[in-house]
Amino acid sequence: MEIIQKNNQPEILLVEDTPEHIEAVVAVLRENSYRIRIAKKWSAALELLNQHLPDLILLDIYMPEMDGFELCKTIKSNSAFSSIPIIFLTVKNDEDSIRKGFELGAQDYVVKPFNTSELLARVKTHIKLKQQTESLQEAKRELDSFCYTISHNLKVPLLSIDKLIECAAQ
Repeated sequence: MEIIQKNNQPEILLVEDTPEHIEAVVAVLRENSYRIRIAKKWSAALELLNQHLPDLILLDIYMPEMDGFELCKTIKSNSAFSSIPIIFLTVKNDEDSIRKGFELGAQDYVVKPFNTSELLARVKTHIKLKQQTESLQEAKRELDSFCYTISHNLKVPLLSIDKLIECAAQ
């Protein structure tokens, strides 16, 4: 378990067990000021997720003990983690694997060896979408709270008027 950080930047969890692939991905992401946490097997990935939620997960399919498909399924089935975008980053490029990745809930699929510009564009896009979704959810919570307050503030005078009308009718 290794952590490479830069402050105030989106955090990416890289789940990869091949040192050369880790080195290549880390080099690209570090150069673009992303904070990176690395898990070399599924249990370490889940441990890191329980400690702190990343903005995005880059996930290899070929992993020891549990493959990336199973880990994706596990992550997406947990409501605490399900909103984290997952991008498969793998050498598996057959149609069945790509389809399975999307069916399990991954947001994207990048084939290794990756094109640096493509990987960065996809990472940036999915992090931005996640941030916008969170912003919209917060705005909805604020709007719900505002509507509740307005509704409550309107009910009090109306209930008073109803009571006055009842008293006047008697």
